[in-house]
Amino acid sequence: MEFQSALVGRFQPDYSQLKPGIKAHQEALVDLSLFIINISKAEFCFIKIAFNPRLLSSPTLRGWNRYTVNLLAELSSLGIELFLYYDSPLHESYLKKLLKDSYQVRISTPMRYILWEQYWLLKQSEKYQIDILHCPMNFALPWSSPCPRVLTLHDAIDQIYYSQNIPWYQQLNFAHIQNKLYHWIARHRADHIITVSQYSKQDITKYLHISEDKIKVIYEAADTMK
Repeated sequence: MEFQSALVGRFQPDYSQLKPGIKAHQEALVDLSLFIINISKAEFCFIKIAFNPRLLSSPTLRGWNRYTVNLLAELSSLGIELFLYYDSPLHESYLKKLLKDSYQVRISTPMRYILWEQYWLLKQSEKYQIDILHCPMNFALPWSSPCPRVLTLHDAIDQIYYSQNIPWYQQLNFAHIQNKLYHWIARHRADHIITVSQYSKQDITKYLHISEDKIKVIYEAADTMK
């Protein structure tokens, strides 16, 4: 609690002059940033957060990508050292939203996805002595890690609704089983889970059998970035 209070007192900005929509957006992003920071016992000014934002290789700015870019931009503005891990080139338009020299991009050599997720991410986290490894897109965290893992699990829609309507013979497909395994590993091996509403939290605890104690609800807000 002392660590958290010190951070809030030191880094909480003044929102009094902001318009309501922008104020809500900034509060949500800083709340999420402080939550991630508080997971680590390292000094704030030296914290290293690695991200698996591999979907940012696409220029399409939708849901998960918009969430990821805004989070990275906010953490960048707070002076946190960011490591961005990819298995394909990152779209340059996203890097323009981050402060110069606030991030490092690491792109792997070509390899099978499962090796990239379960081995390469682990080794990169060890090599650069990462404090927190965060995946903001529902899955894609390694089974083991030298640092705490954070997963943003936006909802449980796939598991509750879509999976129920898949024919039994498709459920036996290797790709389907592999995909379910990736999601299961991320959900159950994450040290902390962020979700975007109380309703999503209820679904995650009820249908995915994840303890509510490790789930933090942080609401999303209107996107003010252009």
